[in-house]
Amino acid sequence: MQGNIPEVNETRCLGCSHCAVLCKKLGPNVLEVRDGVVRVVRPENCIGDGACMLACPTKALFVMSHYDPSSPPKPPV
Repeated sequence: MQGNIPEVNETRCLGCSHCAVLCKKLGPNVLEVRDGVVRVVRPENCIGDGACMLACPTKALFVMSHYDPSSPPKPPV
């Protein structure tokens, strides 16, 4: 569902990039591995199909949260 983005559990993320590679192959290219952890870097491109969550071996991506372009998520500190 467009308008939703994945949440990332940074503790569970291995930085393996399976989710980011799949996302890029499918077209949206929403995710990137930065500092050893996957990050949502282009939330406006997310199509909300959940493929990234299925690709994650540790289930570090979960529940699609609503993305509001007028109030983008703040980058982690």
